[in-house]
Amino acid sequence: MPLFYIFLIFIFCFVLVKSADAVIKTLIYFANYFKLSKFITAFIAIGIATSLPELIVNISSSIHNFPSLILGNIIGSNIADITLILGLSILLSSYSLNTEERLTQKNIFYSALLVLYPIILSLDKNLSRFDGLLILLLFPIYLLFLIYQQKKLLPLKEKERAYKKDVKKYLLLGLISLFVLLLSAELIVRFSALLAYQIKIPLIIVGLFLLALGTSLPELALSLRSVKAKTPEIILGNLAGSLVANSTFILGLSIIISPFQIKDFPIFLVSVAFMVGSLFLYTFFGLRGKRFRKKEGLVLILFYVAFIIIQNLVS
Repeated sequence: MPLFYIFLIFIFCFVLVKSADAVIKTLIYFANYFKLSKFITAFIAIGIATSLPELIVNISSSIHNFPSLILGNIIGSNIADITLILGLSILLSSYSLNTEERLTQKNIFYSALLVLYPIILSLDKNLSRFDGLLILLLFPIYLLFLIYQQKKLLPLKEKERAYKKDVKKYLLLGLISLFVLLLSAELIVRFSALLAYQIKIPLIIVGLFLLALGTSLPELALSLRSVKAKTPEIILGNLAGSLVANSTFILGLSIIISPFQIKDFPIFLVSVAFMVGSLFLYTFFGLRGKRFRKKEGLVLILFYVAFIIIQNLVS
């Protein structure tokens, strides 16, 4: 029976990713339709939209009062993004990921700070609605900051056209995809809870690994496509956008819906230690030589392997 639950979780994670992909296409179309700049379009459609699976899973977990799944999914997804996904992107690319652009450097530094903020708030083992509101407010503030920085540091490029005749088609696609997204997320949460009960493991472990890897698939797919297209700015923008969306908008909204106390605190502290460690490697490697190199990609992947081993030993 546990294997059957694992199979179903991965099946619905696949459905979740595919439906999220369709929502991303819809967002790209409407961003172009409303004549947003290419930089802001990329930030919304890639960095934020690839976090839709985490958003839907966490909202469903909040409604069903599974706070350990929420924290596990957010922390696990962030660690997987920084170490596994970025590490694989670096190793599989035929070039070093360049971070010389000032906007990229600022994003690396500020996104790391935004990930740390909710971690600090959670060290008292309690996350209230007020904490959730403080975390959530960081998201629009950061988005406004990005718009300001984009205008200041980058020239406004030519917009892509979005034809009026396609509005109904993309609106229908978006609505259907969103419904499938909601349904698959609901089923993932239910089967994850059943799996944890069957094999007697903490829900936070299910969130840290099973859900985190499943809901991080959009970031991985887009990063690997960006490697092939030789567009490192998309990889790094996707990463920064996902980290910020996960740690501010998604986590803040989840806490506002259902405030919670942190259970399994020793497991939580180990995951936090690895979160802080991965953020240090992310900022140090990205800013030190203004590029991510192959050996640094290998270090990031090995760090994720260490995370899996030590977290499972502790649990």
